[in-house]
Amino acid sequence: MKAKWFSPAQRLFLMALLLAVVACDGKKEGEKTTENKDTASVASRVDAPAPESDTKTIYGVSDEFGMSTFTLVDDAGRTYELSRTAEDGTYGCFYGDVVEGARYALTLSPDSTAVGVAYNLTQLEKFTKDYYIVDGQLVLTSGDSPEVVQVETLNDRSFQAKGKGGKLYQMGESSTRKTEK
Repeated sequence: MKAKWFSPAQRLFLMALLLAVVACDGKKEGEKTTENKDTASVASRVDAPAPESDTKTIYGVSDEFGMSTFTLVDDAGRTYELSRTAEDGTYGCFYGDVVEGARYALTLSPDSTAVGVAYNLTQLEKFTKDYYIVDGQLVLTSGDSPEVVQVETLNDRSFQAKGKGGKLYQMGESSTRKTEK
C-alpha cells in the first residue's frame, strides 16, 4: 500500500500554521530575550493599569482574513486591513482562534500596519466577563485586586492564564477547578 503524503497546498498551510504558533511570542526572528521582558507576565497585582489608561486597544468584529492578513471593523465602523507581520519582522500575537465574525480587542504594531496583540473576546467571554484590556494586556478582575495575566490557552474548550505570582487561572473543559492558589 502506498503512503499518502500531504499535497503541496496542505504542506504550505501546515508550515504557515506552525510558523504562526511558534512566532506568537512577538519577537523578531533571532532577537535575544532577557528575563522579565514581557510586561504582561511581570506586572504585579499592585501595578495593574487602570482601564481608563488604555490608549491603544481597538474593539471590533473580524471580517475577511487570509494567512498573512486580518481585517477588523471597529465599533465606530472603521475598517482596518492589517498584516499579521509588521514591516520590522515582528509577528502579531493572537490569543484564541482567528474566526470571521468573532469579536476582538487588538493593538497595532508600532508602524500601525499590522496586528500587535489580538484577543478573541467571543471565546474569552465564554469563560469570564471579569476582565479588561489595557494597551494589549489582559487584566483579570475576579478576586481581591486586578491582575495582569499571560494567556497560555484560549479556545472554545478552555481558557488558561498565569498571573505574576504564579496563580493559575483555569476555566473550561480541561480544568477541574476554576482557580488555583
